[in-house]
Amino acid sequence: MAKIPYVQKENASPEIRALYEQVEGKLGLVPNVVKAMANSPALLQGFMPFLKKSRKTFPRVTNRSGSCEITSTIHKLQSLPWS
Repeated sequence: MAKIPYVQKENASPEIRALYEQVEGKLGLVPNVVKAMANSPALLQGFMPFLKKSRKTFPRVTNRSGSCEITSTIHKLQSLPWS
């Protein structure tokens, strides 16, 4: 169960729904990390350029099920000496 509630497309503001459609058009789905960030529209809007850049730089950021690998990356980064 998510610790941060997900903003579902049908409950999203028109602004967030438009961002969801962009993400869905590129990825084929809206990752849960994006749905969680949608609780703060400013956060999600700030994340979108990173998401677009990462898709170009790392085209395989999703696994077979389509879920985003950001969580595992965060866990790996937390184990580094500066964390």
